[in-house]
Amino acid sequence: MNNKVLSLFLIFLISFGACSVESEIDKTQLFGKWSSYSSDIGYAEYEIDESSIGIFSHYMGNLRLRKYTLEDNLLIIENDLKFRLTIVSDSVINLESKSESYTLNRISNSSLKTFHSIDSKNDSIFNNFYQDFEKRAYQEMKDRGLIDTLPEFTKIEK
Repeated sequence: MNNKVLSLFLIFLISFGACSVESEIDKTQLFGKWSSYSSDIGYAEYEIDESSIGIFSHYMGNLRLRKYTLEDNLLIIENDLKFRLTIVSDSVINLESKSESYTLNRISNSSLKTFHSIDSKNDSIFNNFYQDFEKRAYQEMKDRGLIDTLPEFTKIEK
């Protein structure tokens, strides 16, 4: 091969190699409010900041604030849960472990109150939050074809 062809071939290999290497994830891409649905925890909402993940699940309730770290493309929650993290887009994240897989979708309504952003000790605030949360959970189930119609919601007695 002449030098020009060899040089072009090396440039191609280097370029291809650089494109195929996963880039390190910027932690700030995770910040915000997210939701997901899975058969094991049902509809869940997540609030992620620089050091913790707050999880509230339709089936399991408050899964509390949990500390996390990010190492390469691994999301490590409280040193025992490890997920391979893939940022699909600004609004979709995939988390995969050996036994679980979750797709988180960014909640576009930034003013939406999540469990960890309310005063859950105040019964009326919690009741309002839960009523709205339950509507979102049932809407997600309907959108996924898990239920045919949405249940009639009544005001929670105060």
